[in-house]
Amino acid sequence: MARITAEEAHERTGAEAEAALLDVREHAEWAAGHAPGAVHAPLSELARGGRLPRAAEDRPVVTICRSGKRSREAAGLLAARGVDVVDVLGGMRAWEEAGLEVVGGSPGGRSAAKSSAGANGGCDAVSEADGSPAAEGDHGTPTATDGSPAADGDSDRPTGADGTPGTSHAHSSAPRGPSPTPPPVAHGTPAARATVDAAARLA
Repeated sequence: MARITAEEAHERTGAEAEAALLDVREHAEWAAGHAPGAVHAPLSELARGGRLPRAAEDRPVVTICRSGKRSREAAGLLAARGVDVVDVLGGMRAWEEAGLEVVGGSPGGRSAAKSSAGANGGCDAVSEADGSPAAEGDHGTPTATDGSPAADGDSDRPTGADGTPGTSHAHSSAPRGPSPTPPPVAHGTPAARATVDAAARLA
């Protein structure tokens, strides 16, 4: 497939020239700026069998895009239909670098069209209601009434009237048995005599 420079394309597709300059970029790119006198047919439409613009029918065609890739593909599609076609090496980039005229847009608009063609969409992160990522296991942590994490086992501890942990009364509630009785003292032993003497002194 023959390829020509931007300057050669300009000479072949001028106002009185025989060939038609066919811009195969998408609509936003075309609107942002194109060569004067060019006609428009996006590659996506040509690939689906779309027809050439009327101004390009029954004429030699020079295809052009942004960098030369799509124009070459379009040239291949049109050649298969029997069209006499060549494409521009370097596309509209080479056209502008050569100082050739561009109409129908502004440099800022052309930059925006280039940026939008490569922009990516959307994010899958699971997040909380405020947009921050949820921490793993947060939903299973027990909390106290003030929102702070509760200590393990706190729910089983008794509390006092002021809400502070109370003291267990398990031991004080047990019934008390009778006091132990001292063993009897045998009579006639030294201990017995000492007991009798002590009682006599107290009488």
